[in-house]
Formats: sequence, C-alpha cells, structure tokens
Amino acid sequence: MASLSESTLASFGLNARGFISPQVVLVAVTCHHYVIMAPQQLALRRAFRRRVCLLATILLLCGLLGAAFVVSQFNQAGFYDNMSLDSTFHEVNNRKFLLRPKLQSSQYYLNKANNLDSADLNPGRNVGHNLEWGYDDLINGLVAKPKCSSKDSLLLILITSASGNFDRRSAIRNSWCSAESKKSVKPTLPSTPGQKLDWQCVFLIGRDPNSLTNQKVREESQLHSDILLGDFMDSYRNLSLKVLTALHWSRHSCPLQFVLKTDDDCFVNVHLLPEFLLAQSVAPAELYAGNAADQERRAHVIRDPTNKWSVSRDEYAPDLYPPYASGTGYVLSQDVLSRLLLVSRHYKPFPNEDAYVGVLVDQLGLEPVHSSRFTLYSDAWTTCNFRYLLVIHHVTVAQQRDMLRIAERARSECADQRFIREWN
Repeated sequence: MASLSESTLASFGLNARGFISPQVVLVAVTCHHYVIMAPQQLALRRAFRRRVCLLATILLLCGLLGAAFVVSQFNQAGFYDNMSLDSTFHEVNNRKFLLRPKLQSSQYYLNKANNLDSADLNPGRNVGHNLEWGYDDLINGLVAKPKCSSKDSLLLILITSASGNFDRRSAIRNSWCSAESKKSVKPTLPSTPGQKLDWQCVFLIGRDPNSLTNQKVREESQLHSDILLGDFMDSYRNLSLKVLTALHWSRHSCPLQFVLKTDDDCFVNVHLLPEFLLAQSVAPAELYAGNAADQERRAHVIRDPTNKWSVSRDEYAPDLYPPYASGTGYVLSQDVLSRLLLVSRHYKPFPNEDAYVGVLVDQLGLEPVHSSRFTLYSDAWTTCNFRYLLVIHHVTVAQQRDMLRIAERARSECADQRFIREWN
C-alpha cells in the first residue's frame, strides 16, 4: 500500500510516523477539563459554599436568640436598675457574709409549669439588685398548715416525706407518733414546771405532678392535721425548700424548745429522745447536733450535674462544705433556729438540704455536735442499744412498730444501765 502523504496524516492529527501530535493531545485535554471536569468542580464548590453559609446562619441565629434571652431575663429581674456595690455585704451577729441577691417571686416560677424542679424554682437563679431572694414568697405559699398541739411541749419532729409515701406516714402515725406512744412514755428524770415531756410530728410535703395524688394528700391532711404542704414540686432536689419552709413555720407557729428534722424512713426513739433533751436543758442554747463529720473530714461539693446531690458553683462556690449533720436526723435548739432563719434570707437554698442547713449554721459561728446516737444503719441492734440510740435510718414500714416495741421493752429490761446524758 502506498504510504499516505504528510498532509493527509496531518488532517487526522498524526505526524509523519503515524503518532498523535502533541498539539492534538493538548487540545483534547483542554476540552475535557472545560467541558466535563470544570462544571463538576464548580458544582461541588457551590454546594460547599452553600453549606458553610447555612451553618454560619444557624450559629448566628442561635447566638442572637441566646443573647436576647439573657438580656430579657436580666431586664425582668431588674438587674440593671439602681445597681450598688455598697450593699454587697450584710452583718448578722457581728459576722459579715456575702449576700445572695433576690430572684423573681417564687410564685412566678411555681405558676410557670406543673413539673418545676429546683433547677427552675431555685431562688437566686434570676438575680437583681434586691438583697433577698424571695424568702417571703416561699413561706407565704403554704397550701396546708397543721395546728400546733401545745406550745408547752418539748420537741417538734419535722419529717420530710414524698407525696406518694402514704404507707410510710401511716406506719409512723401508728408507731412513734401515735397518741398511745406518748401515753406510754414515763420519764425517769424530773421535768421543768410547766414543761411537757411531749412531742408533735409534722410531715413536710410538696405538690405532686399527679392531681389524684395531690387530692389524696389534701384529704390526708384534713383527716390528720399533721401535714405542712408547700406550694412547690415534691422532689428530692426541693428538700431545702421543704425544710426551710417548715423551720419558718416552726419558729412562728409552733416555737417548741427543740426541733428534730428527720425522714420518713427513720425511726425516732421517742422513749428516749425527749428525756435525753430534757437532761440537756441546763444548757439548751446553741445546739445543733446529729451525725456529723469534723473539720478534717469535710464533704466535697459534687459538681456532676447527673448526680442528685449536684450543686453548681453559682449556687455554692467553695469546693468543701463546712461540717454539717446528716439530714437523716439533727436537732436544733430554738435560739439557733431563730438566728438561722435570719441568715437564710440572704443565702439562696441549694439542693443539698443538710449541707445547706450546715452552711447557715456555720455563718452563726457554730459547729455541729457529732453524736453516734444518730445512726445510718437499722440492723444488728440489741434491745439495750435502744437506751442509747435516738434516730435510726433505713427503717422499713414493717420495722417501725417492731422498733417501738423494742424501745418500750428496753426501758424495763435495761433499767439497771446508767442513763447516759452525753451526746456520745
């Protein structure tokens, strides 16, 4: 076959040797880039830019909404009104301490929803220039109040109880809070003239999310007249509100010489406690006693928000609590109670109830009296141990009457043992 001429080969983009010329290759690559690859890359770049713009818009909106919320809350609480740095400290009993400013009315938060917890109700969350946190709103929000049976009695027993714990309250009413138990107590020590060796029990309850439970609690209150019902949600993290409300009611409506705060899973040895307190009446002032740690074993503040004892730095800044008595049982004399309530007007409650009371007492310059008579265990006690133990924790409904019978038996079977007047 005759070879093709160079002009013929060039028309097909071939050189003299029959290979594709570089110019043709360059043109082909250029066409492929602009015709096929460039539109795809452009589309990818545009899609990326759209995503970046969308994300930036979302972040900007979130920031603006957050800033608007913070500003609205500060305005609502009057944070910017009449700010003064001259009133940062307040003095009680010659001790200066930092004030915790006021929040919106507690009633405001209570009415916002039926399932509020301490995180929403917590006094001090929305702060303003006022020096108090809404104490009066809290204590004036009681739904039901018991009657003080006798202001000549020696001891008021405040019992924290969950709204649905009907069986526990019934077990206590039928054991150490019953009228029969009061009649069976026979003092071995002489009493002060006009002083009854007597006690009154009051259960501390909040609102339940279930309307049927609330109705049953109201009926229970009307039947027994021994329930102090607060206008806040009944939850573990609202225990501080429960106790503070009850202490205020006690001071102003039933100011007995001593107050014992305990829980509905505890046994109170009423065959010993009133008489034991009577033996302390030679010096009843400045008494705060219970199962407490000393300065060297102070409890660390828990910051983990998933923990039920968690307290934020906004609520309580130090890393250690002062020494405090366990909430399963502690005794306050009336003078300490009065001064504690004065301090509480300037210290917002935080969820850890017994630690909160310890912080208030610490502001008075007092430390708790530790006593092994308040025990966290309910097993392995002998009959004669009940001539020493005052409060026992982790007690079941069935154990309440059994322990009362053992305490009654201990008075006769262990009568030869010396009456121990000391806390330890």
